[in-house]
Amino acid sequence: MERVYPPAAYLQKALEELRLSPLEFAYRANLSPKIVKGILTAKKEIDLPIAVKLANAAGGHPQTWMNLQRKWNENINYNK
Repeated sequence: MERVYPPAAYLQKALEELRLSPLEFAYRANLSPKIVKGILTAKKEIDLPIAVKLANAAGGHPQTWMNLQRKWNENINYNK
């Protein structure tokens, strides 16, 4: 089975590559800082509206962000 990482890991990498703080990224993505923090702490799931904003601000396609969340959820459920 392939190793699955939480969406937070990919968002953190994007923040590092963009050289943005979570607060700066939230502003850039038009998301509340609470949502960005929630994603980074794996307490907030990525839904379609959030995926669109993540893709616009960090790159990629919204479906990619949705797939990351789906794979992570499947991994969590599999390992229960």
